[in-house]
Amino acid sequence: TEQLTDSLAHIPSLRVVARTSAFQLKRKGTDIRAIGRQLNVDAVVEGSLRKIDDRLRLTIQVNRTLDGFHIVSQTFDSGMSDLFRLENEMTLAVVAALRPGMSFASRKEPDPEAHDLYLRAQSYRGQATLDSFQQAIAYLDKAIERDPQYADAYRSEEHTSELQSL
Repeated sequence: TEQLTDSLAHIPSLRVVARTSAFQLKRKGTDIRAIGRQLNVDAVVEGSLRKIDDRLRLTIQVNRTLDGFHIVSQTFDSGMSDLFRLENEMTLAVVAALRPGMSFASRKEPDPEAHDLYLRAQSYRGQATLDSFQQAIAYLDKAIERDPQYADAYRSEEHTSELQSL
């Protein structure tokens, strides 16, 4: 969710609802049309990620809020080491559904282990305790050590450090 939200927020012609606003509606079973009215959006992106043995299955849906119909529904399969590629493919599919014909540059693929460390850090950030922030920073430090060119880890570490100081 965070990767997709971040990627879409960088597209000037899209308005992307803040994650905290969208997450208040998660798993509530609210009709897509009502969500569209409440958030004042034209489309809603939904998805699921499942791990099956050592494989990942990511399913995304882009739904029109005017009438509740799918614009696109797509499933992606890969191994754990291809998670970043999977995220890029998902982002491209969502952008293609929301802005047909628009080109979108894929991001450089980080070291898979660094990306895994980054995702672990993200899970700790959401817990909002001092210990969890320290754990998140430790994972981000390891990710940066593993892949010094991994910009997301640097950006996330700065944000996590700022939150910890509050």
